[in-house]
Amino acid sequence: PRSLPANQSTTLQLLAGFLKCYSQLDFTTVVLCPLLGKVIPRTVFLSTTSTQAIFPSIPSFLGPTGLQTDKPMCLQDPFELTHNVCRNLPEKAVRILVSHLREAAEVVTSCLVQETRPVGGLV
Repeated sequence: PRSLPANQSTTLQLLAGFLKCYSQLDFTTVVLCPLLGKVIPRTVFLSTTSTQAIFPSIPSFLGPTGLQTDKPMCLQDPFELTHNVCRNLPEKAVRILVSHLREAAEVVTSCLVQETRPVGGLV
């Protein structure tokens, strides 16, 4: 395996990038998969062939007792692959989460610019 180059970004830059990325994500069209560390289009989970291509060594977790991808947000449990951790999260809560992510991204990004850093040693 090829090693990755050292990351030169600061923790604050990484956090700003993370918040910006997830604040712009359309959670209704993707599955967050921490097991693979990827954001997967929900359309992949419509057929067994597609899921087997991504999860070749794992038996299918589709069907009525499988992963519930028809919810406003789908975060796949990395240990129990048929479990959507966010299955009970209503659409309004997802909108609120995205709003908070957007606001946090703005605050953290402003901390990266010397002129807009808050006074008091936050950064």
